[in-house]
Amino acid sequence: MSQITLDIKDDFVYKFISLLDMLPKDKISIREDFFSNELQERIQNIKSGSYVTHEDMWGKIDKKLGV
Repeated sequence: MSQITLDIKDDFVYKFISLLDMLPKDKISIREDFFSNELQERIQNIKSGSYVTHEDMWGKIDKKLGV
C-alpha cells in the first residue's frame, strides 16, 4: 500500500473530496494526520499568545523567585 500526503487549499477541499468519492471505496481510504493537525494548532495558539511556552513560564517563575 502507498501513502500520499497532500496540501489542499481550504476552498478546494469540498471539490477534492467529491472527486475522491467517485473512486472505489475498497481501494482508497482517507485518514487525517493527527500529529500534523495537532502541531499546526499548537503553533497557531503560541503565535496568537493563547499558550505560554515553557521557557516563558520558567522565566516568569525565576523572576518571581528572584533567581
